[in-house]
Amino acid sequence: QKNGDGFQIIDEEKNEINAKIFVEKSQKIDKIKVLEVSSQKSGKIEKLVDNDALTSFVFEDREDHGESFVILDLGKIQAVHGFKIYKGLNAKIKSTKILGGKELNKFKTISSKRIYKLDTDITNPQEVRYIKIIFYGTKIAVDDIQIYKFPGKIIQTKENISFLTFRDFKIIIGKKINKNKK
Repeated sequence: QKNGDGFQIIDEEKNEINAKIFVEKSQKIDKIKVLEVSSQKSGKIEKLVDNDALTSFVFEDREDHGESFVILDLGKIQAVHGFKIYKGLNAKIKSTKILGGKELNKFKTISSKRIYKLDTDITNPQEVRYIKIIFYGTKIAVDDIQIYKFPGKIIQTKENISFLTFRDFKIIIGKKINKNKK
């Protein structure tokens, strides 16, 4: 805080908390493994997560009947908050649904079925290890899948370090609070 600019962190009793805030940028998850695909027409399954949008994996329409899927292993439980799904040049992906779980095949919906778009942001980051992405449409071809982990916000006080998100705080813009006034 300089010349009254900036902000304070206060507790419920309006006591100032001596803290520093560090905000990290979103981080792409590396070393994702493909565990299962619904079908395979062409391309190696590793191409789904090789960080190269110029390689392609194509699902077999005759087997999937408009609903293809891939199951991914992130290697450990992580707070996932975003996805980039690069579709193939002639792919006709109409919509996607994203599920996740801490245990394999115990999935819960992370992002409900919605019209396909390159980026999918998760407003409520989910702690998961396994991801299942379902693609709806025809000629399903995926060039790359990138998953981003939620870095969290670090609040550091003299007493301890806690990992919190902004939804744990209310930001109030105004003058410095005088806790002696009633």
